[in-house]
Amino acid sequence: MEQIHNISDNLYIPNVSDDMVATSQSENCVDLSNRVASFVAQMYSSSNMTVSDVMKSVNSAKELINRTVDSLQQSTTTLLKCLQVPSDSDATKALIKEFEDAKHIFDDLDTQYKMNKYFTEKFSLAKPKEIFLGHRY
Repeated sequence: MEQIHNISDNLYIPNVSDDMVATSQSENCVDLSNRVASFVAQMYSSSNMTVSDVMKSVNSAKELINRTVDSLQQSTTTLLKCLQVPSDSDATKALIKEFEDAKHIFDDLDTQYKMNKYFTEKFSLAKPKEIFLGHRY
């Protein structure tokens, strides 16, 4: 009968520098933020969706992402503990931070005020102005 070996004996954990981790995280976070903004903007620009519909969709997607990421984070943390990966390593801390960032990916766009502010700051959204065209006779 074969002996079962500890999986962590065969686990390769690369030596990741702090700069590589920080750069990867910031690029990933910016990419995810842009994708979320694109998702919201596409719904917001649709002529058959009201602002209320967009807000309901954003809140539902936020809840779905939150629960999914939370479940994946718990499973990953359990696996890392079973594999005896040190929880204080830079790679582990970076992974946990990515999970936490993913949980809050919709936070900048979860109200109409935040959406308007985000799109004005990031994409130079021009707010509509009322222009008086004259009197109707």
